Amino acid sequence: MSSSNQPFFPDLSKEAQIWITPVDGSAEALNKILDQTQAYLTRWTSHGRSIVSSAMLYSDRFLIVAGEIPGGNVSGCGIDALVHEIASIVRTYQAKILSPMFIFYRSQNGDVDYVTRGPFRGMLSQGVISHETHVFNTGIHTLAQLRGGEFERPLPASVYARLFRVPEAIS
Repeated sequence: MSSSNQPFFPDLSKEAQIWITPVDGSAEALNKILDQTQAYLTRWTSHGRSIVSSAMLYSDRFLIVAGEIPGGNVSGCGIDALVHEIASIVRTYQAKILSPMFIFYRSQNGDVDYVTRGPFRGMLSQGVISHETHVFNTGIHTLAQLRGGEFERPLPASVYARLFRVPEAIS
């Protein structure tokens, strides 16, 4: 449903906030989750102010919501409402929200898979994960970061490079 070539939220400014939710579910469930999230966003507010927002699925693994209030920020209450609504929608379609503690990576077949740190380290030492493997940083918070390529990066250019002591080139 999404592609790394498509523009990210072209109607929003680079200052828009983003929320990335890793999800696991069938293609049908993910499309329904996206539809229901978009429906919610039409009525999403922060202290009575409408939030200009949109949602997308990225690589059938991440639900990304971008939102902004011209001249202001989305409040903690607005963010909490969004998080609770997404959790409710995901449960409705028997999908699950994945822990952001997983390491998400693009497998050799192009899918986005996930593992914990121990197995990731093992895959790295076995050569299953290489310098060409792309990994995902679900901790970015702005549309500028998303558009700037900070979400999906080759392993040596990622936040995990230092954690796993990844050299610039892995043999």
